[in-house]
Order: sequence, then structure tokens, then C-alpha cells
Amino acid sequence: FLLELYRRYRFMGTKYQGTVEETVALDTYIKFVRAFDAMKGRIEAQNTVGDLSGSQFGTVEMLYHLGPLTQKDIGQKLLISKSNVVTVIDKLEARGFVKRQRGVEDRRCVFVHLTEDGREKIEEILPVHVAAITEEMSHLSPQEQKEFGRLCRKLGLAA
Repeated sequence: FLLELYRRYRFMGTKYQGTVEETVALDTYIKFVRAFDAMKGRIEAQNTVGDLSGSQFGTVEMLYHLGPLTQKDIGQKLLISKSNVVTVIDKLEARGFVKRQRGVEDRRCVFVHLTEDGREKIEEILPVHVAAITEEMSHLSPQEQKEFGRLCRKLGLAA
């Protein structure tokens, strides 16, 4: 009875006919992914990061806020592969936004530094990007945003 009642009143949900736990989990996942895709699409439509890819923007923004990082650290923080990190950094370096420098103590480590051009680029686009995200998140109250953030972190750290 409860499962049928739940299925009748949910929106954008799964058609999977499983247990209540499975159906709730799938429905929640579908809503989360659709909400993220919709938000991401609206932000991307505003072209808030200019001519940078998402990974390029993430790298420049990270270096701006955290300072020089190794290529390995950048990949781990952006959740991208080693080969993708190299490609992203190659493209940013070609545009003069970053520079690579071997570690002094350990020459195997390659640190990526933000250049002055990179600093100017992120200072130009970051306020626009932050404003777009703030507008998207304004559909939730500050308390709801904190709770949503807590729940996302809990899911992210579950593995």
C-alpha cells in the first residue's frame, strides 16, 4: 500500500518497480542529476567562464585561491585523470595563464603557478560566475543551502 501511494504521488521519478528503498533512492538520484544538469545548463548559457573549459576554469580558480599546486593535486581536486590534467595545463600554459616549475627539493614534482595574465583572467570572470551561481542557489534559503551542502558532502565522502 505505501509503495503504491508513493509511486502515485512522486514527480520525475523512476519507473523501476522495486522496493520502497530502491524506488526512493532512484527517484532521489534522478532528481539530483536533473537539477544539477538544469543548473549547469543555465549557468553555461550565460557563458560565465568565457572561453575557458570547465577544467581550465577550475584550475585557474584553484591556483588563484590556493597558490601553486602540483599537477597531481590539481587532478585530484578536479577529479580528472593525469592525462587530462596535462592537457588542461598545456592549453592554459599556451595561453600564458599558468607556468610549470620543477620542485626545488624534489625535481620529480611539477608545480603549476598562476601567471599575472591568469590572475587578471580569473579576476575578470570570477565575479560573473559567482553571481550566476548565487542566483541559481537563491531558490533555496541560506539554511537550505547549508543543509544541501552538508548532504552532498556526506554523499561524496561515503566511498
